[in-house]
Order: sequence, then C-alpha cells, then structure tokens
Amino acid sequence: VVGRGLPPLSTRRGYSWFAHKDIPVYFMPHPASVYGNRLLRSQFEDDLNWCINGDTPPKPPYNSIAKCVTSEVESIAAAADLRSCGWVAFDVETSGVMHNKHFRLLSLAACGEGQRDAWVWDEAALLDPLVSKPILDLLADPEVAIVGQNVKYDIAATYYALGVETTNIYGDTRLWRRLLESDAKASLAVQAEMVGMGGHKGEADAIVAKAVRALRKADDKAGIARKQNYKSWAYEALPRDILLRYNGRDAVSTALIAEVLDAKMKGIAPLHRIWERLVRHATSAVEQVERWGMLIDTRALNKLSAYLNASQLRIESDLSKYGDVNPASTPQLSKFLFNSKSEGGLGLPVKSRTPKGAPSTGKEVLKALSGKHKAVDLLLEWRVISKMRTTYAEGLMRYIRDDSRIHPNINIDGAASGRMSCSEPNLQNIPRSDSKEGKMVKDLFVCPEGYVLLQADYSQLELRIAAVLSGDPEMRAIFESGEDYHLKTARMISKQAWGIDPDDVEKHHRSQAKTVNFGLLYGMNSAGLAHSLGITVDAADSIKRAVLGKFKVLSK
Repeated sequence: VVGRGLPPLSTRRGYSWFAHKDIPVYFMPHPASVYGNRLLRSQFEDDLNWCINGDTPPKPPYNSIAKCVTSEVESIAAAADLRSCGWVAFDVETSGVMHNKHFRLLSLAACGEGQRDAWVWDEAALLDPLVSKPILDLLADPEVAIVGQNVKYDIAATYYALGVETTNIYGDTRLWRRLLESDAKASLAVQAEMVGMGGHKGEADAIVAKAVRALRKADDKAGIARKQNYKSWAYEALPRDILLRYNGRDAVSTALIAEVLDAKMKGIAPLHRIWERLVRHATSAVEQVERWGMLIDTRALNKLSAYLNASQLRIESDLSKYGDVNPASTPQLSKFLFNSKSEGGLGLPVKSRTPKGAPSTGKEVLKALSGKHKAVDLLLEWRVISKMRTTYAEGLMRYIRDDSRIHPNINIDGAASGRMSCSEPNLQNIPRSDSKEGKMVKDLFVCPEGYVLLQADYSQLELRIAAVLSGDPEMRAIFESGEDYHLKTARMISKQAWGIDPDDVEKHHRSQAKTVNFGLLYGMNSAGLAHSLGITVDAADSIKRAVLGKFKVLSK
C-alpha cells in the first residue's frame, strides 16, 4: 500500500494484516515521493525487497486477552506468571496531574517477554491492598527486569499513586528507538506498526478526543483559563471495558516492540554499551529529579506578575502618545510602523517582508529600526516584558503543584545533540540575572530551610570532547592551562577577526567567539553564524576562518 509519509514521522517496514483474508499488508511511501532523493530511494528499494522476498511477518495477536484481575488469588497467579518471564513490560493509564490531589491511577497492565496476553488491574483492584500487593511487590523487586514505553512516566505514576519504587529498568522502547535512529518518531502509536499493531489505540482515541473537546468547551464557557493538557483528564471518560482493553493492548504492543528493539540493540555493541552504562541508569535518576521538583516562592511570583503587568500597562500608555495600536496585533503594528504619517503611521522604512509579501514586524526588523523612533524602542521593551509575563509570571504559575513545587518533564532523548531537554515547563531556559526582571525570575526558585541551592555545569563539554577526539594541540593547551577557552580564542583571533590587539578584546568579542566555537562543532555555516551573531555573512565568515586557522588539526 503506497502513499505513506516519509520517516522519521512514520515507521519504515510497518505492516498489518487483512485478518479475514490472511494477507499481509505493507505500508510504503509513494515511489514518486522518494525518486529524487538517493538516500530515500535506496531505503525504498531495500524495503520493497524486504516486502517481496523477506519472511512473512508474524501476525498481530488479534486473539490476545486482557485478563482482568479482580481477586487476591488471581493477582498471585498473575504475578507468578509474569515472574516466569525474562522481563515484564508494564503500562498505566491515569487521570489528572501527578503531585496534585486529584491524580488517579485508572489501571495497570503487564505483559511478560514472549507472552501475548496482558494481565490488567483496574482502579478498584489497585486500591485493594490484598489484590494489588502481588503486582506491586513484583514492580518493586530488584530481581525483576522492567520494560516500558517512556517508562519514566509509568514508574513515577505508580510511585506517586501507590508508593511503589521501581528500580530495575531493563529497557525503554522509546529510548531504544531513539538510540537506534536519533531522528525517529518514537511514540507507541508509530512504533506499533513495526509489529503489526498499528491503529491499536483507535477504539479509545475517538472517545478521548471527544472528552478533550468537551473539557475545553466547558472551561471556555465558564471563562476559566485553559489547562495545559486536557488529555491528562480525558481517559477518565473511557468506559471500563474499553479502558482495560486499551491498557492491555498498550502493554502487549510495548512487549512486542521491546522484543524487536532488544535484539537490534544487542546486535550493535557500542549502542548497547551506551544503554547499559549511561541511559538505562539515567531513567531512574531523572525520574527522582522530576519527583523532587523545584520549590517556588509563590509570594515572589505574585509580585513578579504584578510588576510585569504594571510595566506592560506603562509601556502601552507611552505608546498611545504616538498612535492607537495594539502591540500584540501584527496587522495593527504593521500599519502603525510603516503607513505614512498622513495615514496615522510613523512612516518608517520596510526592512523585510513575510513570504506573503506583507511588511515584517519581527524582532530583527524592530532591532534594525531601533533608534529611528522612540516608539520602536518602546515596542522592543514591550515584547520583552510581555514574553516575561506570559512565559514566567503566568507560565510558571500554571505548573505549580499542590506541594508548591514545579515538577517538569525532563526528556532524556530531548535534543539531537544528545543533551536532555525540559518541558512542561522548560526550566532549562531561565533568564539571566543581569536585568531587574531576570533577577526577579531567578529569585522565584528557592529551597527549604536548612538547604542550599547548588548550581553546577559542565565547562565547555563539547569542546573538550572535540579536543580529545581531534587531538588538536592548541585546543588541548588551552584546557590544560585552565584559561577561559572563549576569551583565549577571542584574543588569538583578535587581529584577523576584528583588527584589534588581544588586550583590547571585550565581552562582546568573547561572546562572538563562543558562538562560533560551538557553532562549528554542529556544522553551522557562515550564514547561520551571521544570523546568530547579528552581523554580516562576510564578518561571520572572517571570524570562522580565523578560528579554524588557529585550530588547524580540528579544521581537518
């Protein structure tokens, strides 16, 4: 079947079956969409050969059973059955947000390696100490290997709802997939196509989507600010039989995917070593960091909100002296800036246009117009204050839980560079404290009495790795001397890059050298560097050539 989207948004070699016809179905992109790309064409031809000449893929376990556990006897038997397997894949369905009092564990499903049925405990069973004890003891047993899809969430949910600590993480299908293919979309719904289980969420997804719409509509009607994730509450709308089937299918799909990816990981020794030594242990460590969270001074947050609101109103009042404009409205702002004075505008020159031909009012345009009119500087200030208000004053407030802490989601596979990322909210992106507003944001993060906050950071980690891998003697000498790497680089290239003596290098020269130092490691070209630095392409190219000229071994 052709017409499939291209990786990484879809899965290569995905398949399903016409069950009643006993015919396998393979999902492929359309040949016309890959013909002009040699890499995609090669992949397409390999996949086509797999379809035609490879072994017939196994049928999905259509007849599998979600075996609902309702008694102590059944629970003991289920746990014994799961313990007989090499590892156990488990999955939970929840309602609400962790660390808030209304959070609930709706169900828990488990499927052992090699099994095709799932054992499922509903909420009533999990809240009954006699029924839940066997499965909770299994999850807490350091001798039982555990697998999950984004298992960090599942172990956090079971700890918060039931107090069980799971430590023996054997595998995570999401992280395994991302280690094998760094740009792959590794959601369970996408990966399920690798094992013929694509669409297994369909029965529940329509009901969940309807519940999300209803929750949004109810909040809009009541004039309540929208929550950040309505889906967190929507699974409560699923009828019990659909919920338990859904949970069971997720556990079985995770187990099937784990069997495939586990074999692939073991077949690539360096990747398997990275998993065993680093990533596997990071799962538990990161979950504990999320669980502890970050304490917020809510009184300071309220003061910040009041200050930013007052600042924004002041700027809008000052802007009104030059014309009637809503700074948040792009069409109004465009007319205000670029219409002639006779038309009520400021008559400023158009610096660039959008793809549709309208005058651009973006950040770079306003920076270019800075100093030409007082209103432009006010608009720049308004945007800074507005972003601070929405991102930090209002944004952080939405994420404070019942324990007065923020518990962000730290994504182990978050960035292509290998770094973690942070979301809901992003606590890795906090303003510098070199402005009044930035300091007010930093002061929001506090610690309990008797504790101190400690900030630790790697010093130029990527550059140190590059120095080791390349063996560049100049790079190694800087690190061995203990000097500031970026300042030393700026002084080394000062004459070629800026025509100044090393002793005349200032903070902004160091900043430019830093951008180039890191940019070169990630393949940034002169145009990209120029955009990041706010300088011409020729100037960026001059700095780039100067840096590479000093680190000759690295440049090779």
